[in-house]
Amino acid sequence: TNARLEEIGQWLRHVVRGWLQYFAVPGTSKALSRFVTEVIRLWARTIRRRSQRGWRSWPWTRINKLVQHWIPPPKIVTILQRVIG
Repeated sequence: TNARLEEIGQWLRHVVRGWLQYFAVPGTSKALSRFVTEVIRLWARTIRRRSQRGWRSWPWTRINKLVQHWIPPPKIVTILQRVIG
């Protein structure tokens, strides 16, 4: 069955946030950006495959609105920030 976009967005938010919290240390900014970009690209491809009209009904402007709502941006966290919370 196809999950609703909201359910997938919530799940992706948790996955990306957890991944970023684990790997977001100084010196990994390129890898973090690459990871988030790849998640977005794969999610867009999946959404477009599910749609009968594909690219026409899911242009990047529409995908970007979902991304802004659900996918957290990469951010480097120092050890002190992790301790303080």
